[in-house]
Amino acid sequence: MQKIFDAMAMEKPIIATRVNDMPKVLDGYGWIVDPQSPHQISEAIKYILSHYEEAKRKARIARSRFLRYYSFDALSKKLFKIFKKYE
Repeated sequence: MQKIFDAMAMEKPIIATRVNDMPKVLDGYGWIVDPQSPHQISEAIKYILSHYEEAKRKARIARSRFLRYYSFDALSKKLFKIFKKYE
């Protein structure tokens, strides 16, 4: 899962497999393929290369999602609120 957050933080177009929470994390701002599907990966790469402006737009939004929900700052604020209840 860490690799997807790295790609989001770096504002790169993302192709991820349909495992764990990948579709939820990307929320439509990346390309999801089935596991063990090299053909789908190939098609996603071709699509990204031929629609690069769309890919860059999705990458920008994915970075915004990362900063808002998954960055250290975002998570530390959530954890702080949780721990504050138990002081």
